[in-house]
Amino acid sequence: MMNKKGQGAMEYLMTYGWAILVVIIVGVVLWQMGVFNPGASTAASFSGFGAVKPVEWLCAPGAGATDTVTVVLTNGAGGQITSANITVGAADAVCAPTTVAKGETSTCTIANVDCDAEASGDRFEVDVSLGYVSPTGARRSSSGTIWGPAD
Repeated sequence: MMNKKGQGAMEYLMTYGWAILVVIIVGVVLWQMGVFNPGASTAASFSGFGAVKPVEWLCAPGAGATDTVTVVLTNGAGGQITSANITVGAADAVCAPTTVAKGETSTCTIANVDCDAEASGDRFEVDVSLGYVSPTGARRSSSGTIWGPAD
């Protein structure tokens, strides 16, 4: 009889142990997704992009569609890329330098864009398209969205 009581208690603890473990895993996943961070909407971040992606960006608000967006790109393509350019909305610009070695950066500045930021600190969000020639000579593009507080 004694052994049966111990087995029942052990089964009870194991059942609750697995349930608690599942709840902890779900909580960690939600935390990593930013569900518990309501201030994340103003934090600078990006989504999308491929091998060439932004590492730093800012929007300097002007009047109307005269904002200036500056994006620093990093080359993760595995080799030197050439003809680096960027498009934000209908405006495009060539980056400097246009030839970027593996792991190096290039700065792109686009004027006369509308990033929907009225003043410094306002949240902005813009769709960005990056173009370049890959190390194999193929024309590639990488696109996504950047957002954060305006400067």
